Amino acid sequence: MDDRCEPVRETLSAWLDGEDGVVSPDVATRHLEVCTGCRGYQGALVGAQRRLRVRPAMVVPDLSEPILVADAARRERALRARAARGLVGVVGLVQLTLAVPLLLGVVEPELHLARHLGALELGLGVGLLVAALQPRRAAGVLPIAAVVATVSVVSAALEIQRGHTTLLAESVHLLEAVAVLGLWLLVRVVGAGAGARRGAWPAAATSS
Repeated sequence: MDDRCEPVRETLSAWLDGEDGVVSPDVATRHLEVCTGCRGYQGALVGAQRRLRVRPAMVVPDLSEPILVADAARRERALRARAARGLVGVVGLVQLTLAVPLLLGVVEPELHLARHLGALELGLGVGLLVAALQPRRAAGVLPIAAVVATVSVVSAALEIQRGHTTLLAESVHLLEAVAVLGLWLLVRVVGAGAGARRGAWPAAATSS
């Protein structure tokens, strides 16, 4: 390689890039006829360019199926969440309705006891409505509702067994059991949705 090779090689590289060279085509052609090193350099450049142009395309994983599955699961969770929120909200409204006559002393002749019962019904109703409007809070309301429902149902069963009341009179406590069921469903739906958002997409991408 002599001093004439460097400008010719720069010209060959420029031609491959679609640019003008530092020497004229005639000068470069005459030099290539007599210089085996520059001819080899030209062949190496052409071969490298050909390999770059015809190299295989990058394989992109097909994520359409995981995306469709995740979307279907999201829609199903949303449907279950709406049903659970509706159930919890309706029971909450009923609990508030039951609390009003107790607080006013209309149902229970003992006003002091009525206010205690009314406050309990009011608190449970408000908690259910909050859970229905803000499902992420359902997990905090569920233990309280479960205790109230358990104590109420067990107490009602004992009173019915002793003959102090009737099944029809105590059937109102079934609402509290329904509230617990709705809250439990809501907690499961919210938890499943949070888990899916944290792990579904990375897992799908890794598996592909």
